[in-house]
This record gives sequence, structure tokens and C-alpha cells, in this order.
Amino acid sequence: MVSKDAAVGAKALRPASTTTQQPQSVRKLGEPPMLNKNEAKLDEILKEVKSLKDLISSQEKRIAKLEEQMSKIAI
Repeated sequence: MVSKDAAVGAKALRPASTTTQQPQSVRKLGEPPMLNKNEAKLDEILKEVKSLKDLISSQEKRIAKLEEQMSKIAI
């Protein structure tokens, strides 16, 4: 059996951040449907932005390669 003083001491040792509140990203069940839709749209937009960044990067590499080929021809 744990003494009352030991139980109180254990509570005092816990950091203040271990409250029952959860971060907003963890709270999904009680969110209104509009927020879930907004998150889904945001995820879709972020995926599209990443896709466009990848496309730009690949096109930059392609252009650099073509410029290098053109410089060899021009010599």
C-alpha cells in the first residue's frame, strides 16, 4: 500500500504539461465537420504544392542539361 505522502509527492513530481488537455491535432472526434473539410482541403493543396515544386525542380534540371548540350554544339 502506498502512503498518502508518497502519492502526494508523486503528483508534485509530474510536469505541469501533463494535463488532460490534448493538442489540437489530436482532438478529431469532437471537431465540427467544417473543420475536417478544411483540413482535407489544406492537405490536398499542400500535396499539389509539393507536386508543383517537384515538377519545377525536374524542369530546372532538364533545362540545365539542354543548355549544357547547346553550349557543346555552339563551340
